[in-house]
Amino acid sequence: MKKLYKFFFVLSIVSIILRYFSWTIAEVLTLVGFSWIAFFHISGLRLLINSKTDPRRITQDILIVFSCISIIGKYNFYFFWDLPSLVLIPAFIISSINYSINSTNKKSTTNSSSILLLILIIPILGLDIKRSPRTIFQIGDRYEVQKTFTHYEYPFSSYEAKSLHKQARQYLFSGDLYESIKVNREALLIEENVEILIDLAHV
Repeated sequence: MKKLYKFFFVLSIVSIILRYFSWTIAEVLTLVGFSWIAFFHISGLRLLINSKTDPRRITQDILIVFSCISIIGKYNFYFFWDLPSLVLIPAFIISSINYSINSTNKKSTTNSSSILLLILIIPILGLDIKRSPRTIFQIGDRYEVQKTFTHYEYPFSSYEAKSLHKQARQYLFSGDLYESIKVNREALLIEENVEILIDLAHV
């Protein structure tokens, strides 16, 4: 089980790295990697509770599970977990500080997951970096762009261009116009598709 944890832990890191290089598989790897990390911590909770482990560690493992969902949502531009993230991300940060200072029963997997999630939460708090995830304060389709957006049918011949264009629309829907334009321009270099040009004209 621990070997699998190490594998998916590394996979999660790789998925974030690939995301910054616009690899289309990054979204799937992020979903798989962090889902498994969450599953790993869920599977150990019953044992922790029955063995009367330090409650700080139990709390930390529970918040790791929820924070993994927040990371998936924010980095993959899924809106379903936005409202819970407003509460869970600050709670996870506070719990991590409390766990690191006061816990008498620290475990390497809990430590590793906590450190990784804390690093990935930094851009969610508003640090502007390349391929920034949605921030903690962006709730759903905040700018309601989708409601007025016209859908056009211009098939893509390049899967990579299509994936970048999809990512650019997600940035647009979340209100990040600058990143949307930048990613659409990258897609345009791969394929001169009319749909990309129309989207660029809209913003």
